[in-house]
Amino acid sequence: MIMKFLKKVPAGMMVVPLLLGSIITTIFPNIWQIGGLTQAVFSSAGTNTLLGAQLFCMGTALQVGDMGKVLKRGGVLLISKFIIGAGLGWARSSAPPASWGFPPWRSSAQSPTATAAYI
Repeated sequence: MIMKFLKKVPAGMMVVPLLLGSIITTIFPNIWQIGGLTQAVFSSAGTNTLLGAQLFCMGTALQVGDMGKVLKRGGVLLISKFIIGAGLGWARSSAPPASWGFPPWRSSAQSPTATAAYI
């Protein structure tokens, strides 16, 4: 019965539990704060731990012969992200401040609101 409903919804195996979890957490924000493993898994630290475990398991299933394709694809993605970020940073630093609609970069120490908060 549940599976029939999930198959009717596009991407139901992913979307339905996601929506149910977000609704439950919105209505009861502290429902996962019960301590122990459950609290750790549903916190940001638990998310990082689960992500690390998933990446480790994916890495152990990787064959040595497949490393070339993985490094090639990952390297291309990494280099393209770097080039795009560096290009946007260069464009932002060389453009006049008014052209972007907000003042030039300031550190939090130079910010008037941050200075006022510490006085």
